[in-house]
Amino acid sequence: MTKRAKGAKVRIGISTRINGVLKKVKRLELNDRKKAILHAIVDAYIDTAEPVGSKAVAEWSGLGLSSATLRNEMAELEEVGLLEKPHTSAGRIPSQEGFRMYVGQLMDNYRMSLEEMQRAHEMMSARLTALEKLIERTGHAMSSLTNYTAVVTTPLVSKAVLKRIELLPMDRENFIVVMVLSGGMIKNRVCRVQGGIPEEALQTLSKLLNEKIAGKTVEEVTLSAILELRRAMGSYEAVVQPVVDYIADTLQELSDAEVFIDGAANLLDLPEYQDVSKAKEMLSFFKNESGMKSLLAPVIRDGGIRVVIGDENKPCEMKDASVVMGNYKIGNRVVGAIGVIGPVRMDYRRVVSHMEYFTKELNRLLFDIFESE
Repeated sequence: MTKRAKGAKVRIGISTRINGVLKKVKRLELNDRKKAILHAIVDAYIDTAEPVGSKAVAEWSGLGLSSATLRNEMAELEEVGLLEKPHTSAGRIPSQEGFRMYVGQLMDNYRMSLEEMQRAHEMMSARLTALEKLIERTGHAMSSLTNYTAVVTTPLVSKAVLKRIELLPMDRENFIVVMVLSGGMIKNRVCRVQGGIPEEALQTLSKLLNEKIAGKTVEEVTLSAILELRRAMGSYEAVVQPVVDYIADTLQELSDAEVFIDGAANLLDLPEYQDVSKAKEMLSFFKNESGMKSLLAPVIRDGGIRVVIGDENKPCEMKDASVVMGNYKIGNRVVGAIGVIGPVRMDYRRVVSHMEYFTKELNRLLFDIFESE
């Protein structure tokens, strides 16, 4: 990381879109010098993961202050709870309150390079049409570019359209059910009917399915509509049951978001997670799908880019971590979320910039997929 340019423009307005970032620090009035010193300490600590002494502050801040003056200012910042002093070091590190003030008031804009944008675009849109593959690729791109852990929920696709249903014979007793949905989604399952399946039964059921269900959205396909097929099939009712079960299961699956995690191993490269028990606790939490959904739920509900720092996170496993999250849409409807999980010492300015880019790019790609259909 390079030193921040003096006089860099402070990010305006982001605090209104970040969860609780100023709740505990808004009553602290810092003069410009203290803000510049805090800014320099946070930047240096993000870059090095080491306590920051007055000499490093002098280098990063460019204020031209003596070491004695800087030490006094740092002591005052510690006194109001924005810095902490590790027992084994003469330097200081930002507290969670210090990071909150940094994100809410001091953080500079980060502009993604053309190379970063090109790489992100290529990783997300390289001839992808399948919706789930696009979501997976987005998480991988976000993790690769930030070097943190990315989590992405699959979209709630109750508006997805069942475009076509095919029943394809395999042998005397087995056939494949193929469901083609908008967004490039394809679901399939092998079904078995004891005693054999007449080919005309598959043809009849395929025709009925496409007459009764194809063209409807997932939320428009009711169980009663599916069960009507049983009556319509008459003597071929045995063929209907496994198909009905599969369609019902798939519709339920499409109504529930899945969670993709990418870059979980990136945590192991961070100084904060060299403690094996701490790393195992976090990796175990990543496997808790309901916990991960709950973590991202606020941004699906309220929108915007949100930063949740340290103990603002409800899960106890996340008390020493931070999350930057955003949502993505199909049309004007929020359908899923993206999150980046890292240490409290996260490079917020860079991650927020990437999040803004990725959510916009994903919205554009999803619009292209669904609009083309």
